[in-house]
Amino acid sequence: MANNITQYDLLLSCPGDITDDEIKSVKDSIDEFNDMYTDTLGISVRLRYWKISSYSQSGGKPQELLNNQFVYDCDAAIALFWTRFGTPTDKYGSGTEEEIQHMLDSDKQVFMYFSDKPISPSVHNPEEYDKVLKFKEYYSDKGIYGTYASAADLKKTFLAHLSKFFLSKEALDEFKEERNPHLKLVGIDNNGDITEDTHIVVFEPSQILYPKDYYIELEGMFDGINNFNIENSQVGTTYTFPTLNSVKVVQFNDSKKKFLDFLAKSLNIKLNNNFYELGNLREERSVYSVLDQQSKLIGTNSEIEKFEMLENLYNSSRDYFDWIDFFDKYSNLSCIKIAIENTGKSYDEDVEVILNFNDENLILPNEFPELLHSTKKYLVDEFDFDDLFGIKESINIKDYNSSIMTKGFDRNSINLPTLFGGKDYDESLLEELLDTFDYSIYSKDSQRVIKLDFDYVKHNTVVAFPTVLFVKGAFSEIKYEIKSKHSPDKVTGSIGVRAEIK
Repeated sequence: MANNITQYDLLLSCPGDITDDEIKSVKDSIDEFNDMYTDTLGISVRLRYWKISSYSQSGGKPQELLNNQFVYDCDAAIALFWTRFGTPTDKYGSGTEEEIQHMLDSDKQVFMYFSDKPISPSVHNPEEYDKVLKFKEYYSDKGIYGTYASAADLKKTFLAHLSKFFLSKEALDEFKEERNPHLKLVGIDNNGDITEDTHIVVFEPSQILYPKDYYIELEGMFDGINNFNIENSQVGTTYTFPTLNSVKVVQFNDSKKKFLDFLAKSLNIKLNNNFYELGNLREERSVYSVLDQQSKLIGTNSEIEKFEMLENLYNSSRDYFDWIDFFDKYSNLSCIKIAIENTGKSYDEDVEVILNFNDENLILPNEFPELLHSTKKYLVDEFDFDDLFGIKESINIKDYNSSIMTKGFDRNSINLPTLFGGKDYDESLLEELLDTFDYSIYSKDSQRVIKLDFDYVKHNTVVAFPTVLFVKGAFSEIKYEIKSKHSPDKVTGSIGVRAEIK
C-alpha cells in the first residue's frame, strides 16, 4: 500500500552571482534529506526556484508575478548571498529581500546563508557588496543566518539545518498530527449527501420496485394475452402421435387460473372468454423414466407462445404478491444511514466502530417483520440482499465493500437446495439477513451494542456502513467509539439523530 506523503515547498531565493555549484548543493541536500526521511516520516521537500518554477506571464511586474505563481505558496525558504544584493523591487532593495520578508511575516522558516568565498576583483561591486553587508548586520542579532566557505560546505551545513528543523520535536508532532487519520461518524440523507447528524427516515429498499410499477407491468401482460390470437389451430381436434411416450392435451392449471382470476378482479381487469384457451396444444413426456421431468410442447408457434405468456403472467403475479408482502411490512419501518469519515491526510486500517443504542431503539435482524413463506422464497431466490438493504455508493460516499481488503468465505455459495425437500427458507432468510447486516451484536445492561470492522479507510474518504440500521422510538444521539491501527488514541463521540418522519 502506498505511503501518504506530506510535501513541503522550499523557496530558493538568491541574486545572480550565486553559482550553479551552490544551487546544485542545495538540490543535493534536499534529495539526500528526502532519501532519508520520506519513507520513514512521510515528509518530502520540493525545491521551488524561479528558473525551474516560473512561467511566462504578462499583466504584472516581474516580482509580483513570481510571488503569485509560487512564492506565496512556499512553506519555507533558503536565501543565499555573496557579493550582490539583487534587483530592487517597488517595496524592497531586491527581490530576494522581498521574498525573505514575506516568509518571515508569514511566520515561515527562512534558512539564510552568506558566502565567505574569496571575492574576485572582476565581480566585486563595492556598492552592491555594501548592501549585502548591511543586510547581514541587520539580521546578525536575530540568529537566522549562517556562513559557508564552499559549495560542499553549503551542502553539509544546509542538510544539517534542514534535518534539525524538520526533525525537531515540535515539527515532528505537527507532521504526525497532519499525517494521522481523523475518524468520525457522519450521517447520510436520502439524497446520498453527507450530514453531521443522521436522519430517521422511512425505509426504502435500495433496489426499489414500487407496487404501482408492478401493476403497470402486470396490466400490460393481461392486455397482451387478452388481445392475443392463436392462428392455424382447431380447438378439440385430436392428433395421432406415432410414439410410445405419454401425450396429453395441455390446459392451463386450474389453481393458477383461480389465482389470475382473483388478481384480475382486484386490479379491475376484464378477461376475455378465450383468455385461457390454448388451441390444440399437447405435451409429450417420456415413459422411460418416472424421474424425467422434461417434457416437450407440441403445437403451433402461437399456441406455445400463448402458453408461455400465461406462465410468465402467473409467475410475475406471484412475484407481485410476494413483493407487496415485503414492501408493505418493511416500508413501515424507520431507519438511519451512517458512514465513517476520514478527514485526515493518512489512511487507516483495522478500524473497529462500536455503537451504543438503548435496548428499545435498535431493531435486530431476528426481530424484523415476519413474511409469508412464499415471500421468503422469493427474496432468497431472486434478490441480492445488499441490493435491498445496502447503502448505495454515490459521488461522495464509498460503499462498505470498498473497505474490505480481502474477501472472506461467502456462505451464500453453499446456500443450495437439498436433493429432497429443497431449502429451509425460514433459516435461509435469517442467514441472508445476518450475512448482510454484518455487525457483531452484544447486550450490555439496558443497551444493545453493535460492532463493525472496516479493513481500510482511505484519507479524505467517507465509507458507508454495510446497511441501513432499523430503529424505533425517539432518541437524540448515538454514542460511539472508534479504534484503529494508525490512530494513537481511541476516538469517542456521539452522532446526533434527527427525526424526519412526520
